[in-house]
Amino acid sequence: MWRKIEGAIVKGEEYFLVLSLVVMTITVFLQVLFRYVLKIPQTGLMEIARYLMISSTFIGAGLGVKRYAHIQLDFLSTLLENNKKALHTINQIIRVIGIIFGLILTYLGFQFLLHSISIGERSIDAKLPLAWFKASIMIGFALLTLHYVSALIEGFKSNYRNNRDEEGDSNVT
Repeated sequence: MWRKIEGAIVKGEEYFLVLSLVVMTITVFLQVLFRYVLKIPQTGLMEIARYLMISSTFIGAGLGVKRYAHIQLDFLSTLLENNKKALHTINQIIRVIGIIFGLILTYLGFQFLLHSISIGERSIDAKLPLAWFKASIMIGFALLTLHYVSALIEGFKSNYRNNRDEEGDSNVT
């Protein structure tokens, strides 16, 4: 059940990122067209592209956790390749730190969003409510936290399975 829910969330993240990239491409193209061909500068278009890029960064961070695409210290993996339990423990500790980090930044993102809503903050040129874009900070870190929690649970499950298999192997002999 959880895998289906997480799969739907990942699909939502992917669709958002693809749609953002398409809209960014179109807005930058239109900006170039208006500025250099038609000689009519449209600063609001660049602002939209900029805020979509920022939103994509935060939403994409969670997807990076899910796909193990963030920077890692691989020297620990090679150093501990013969000690799977120590490597597993270190990975689980990293996931817990990621969860704590994500929870703190989700909370701060929520506070940032509430402040933006309370003052009615709008973008300078396009006059769009910045709360829409600032919500992506909170949402992105919430997704990052969710994917770390999922990885932590999967780590516990795989460790349980490995321990059970080792016990089964010792009972066979």
